[in-house]
Amino acid sequence: MSIGGFEIAGAEVEELRGTVKVGLAPGPGSTLVLGENYVGLGGSVRISGSGLEGGLFLGKSCDLEPILLINPQLGDLLGGGGFAGAYVFGAGRIPIVDFGCVFNLSAGVGAGAFYSLPGPTWGGIMQCSARGEALCLISVKGELTLIGLKQGDHFKFSGQGRVKGKAGVCPFCKRFSKTVRATYSRGSWDVDY
Repeated sequence: MSIGGFEIAGAEVEELRGTVKVGLAPGPGSTLVLGENYVGLGGSVRISGSGLEGGLFLGKSCDLEPILLINPQLGDLLGGGGFAGAYVFGAGRIPIVDFGCVFNLSAGVGAGAFYSLPGPTWGGIMQCSARGEALCLISVKGELTLIGLKQGDHFKFSGQGRVKGKAGVCPFCKRFSKTVRATYSRGSWDVDY
């Protein structure tokens, strides 16, 4: 695969998102001042069974649409209006053991942070996930995403995840799914499932 003149052997770009705007707005008198100005890029790549994901947003937008293109999960946290600041995120998934459906296990982790004005407001995002399969009969996967803000000297994160899987051979398999909600505040966890 060739991206911008660089060869990336064994890599597959699974998703690529981007946005950019440079704008001027009317200022006092007949002058022009900076208006909406931002750049954002996000995407995911698979390399030899491992996955990498990331996102970056810098600038000022009058609404949340440009930053939600990079990470839609930030919508509830940021509320309405615009966004002025920076956001960065990175995540990776690696196979730990892979013997096909007989036994395989993989895990992933991700972290990000943002800074917005006015305020200033600091926030972050944490992700973790795991997948496994055994004897070609049992498969389980789980993921948890927490998003939060800095309150005083402490961060408070909350979010939800899901654990789901199946046992047996379909169409006679037994499926299960459970939602997990978690909150982290002042060094302690509260988990509800």
